[in-house]
Amino acid sequence: MGIYDAAKDAAKVLKEAGKIDEYQKILDLIDDLFEKRDRIEKLQKDNVHLKKQLETQENYFFENNSYWHKDNKDGPFCSRCFDKSKDLIRTIPTYINSNFSKCPECKNTVNFTGKEDPSISFQEENFDPYSPI
Repeated sequence: MGIYDAAKDAAKVLKEAGKIDEYQKILDLIDDLFEKRDRIEKLQKDNVHLKKQLETQENYFFENNSYWHKDNKDGPFCSRCFDKSKDLIRTIPTYINSNFSKCPECKNTVNFTGKEDPSISFQEENFDPYSPI
């Protein structure tokens, strides 16, 4: 017999005996127990969520504008999405042999190699911002 059943049985006995004040106290106790149970369930869910976030942070590292898995160097994952909401969104290369990748979720583009991309380099003295590429 659980605490809820015992409280309900006590309330029933008190009601039948005409002890309304005591009966009301038992009903208040039952309400309080339900509120506490709901609070405990919410805290347990929050705890699981925080443990997952901590585990994720411990298993990934930041390098070259992206997140990577520590064990198998899996990645790159979007740094914006990870920093904002701990979402691991894999970025996609912008084109073949590119040093840049783009997040399909937030559209953030980063150089994930740390190297200069020769396909977009230019010489400053000949640079014309209005010319087509």
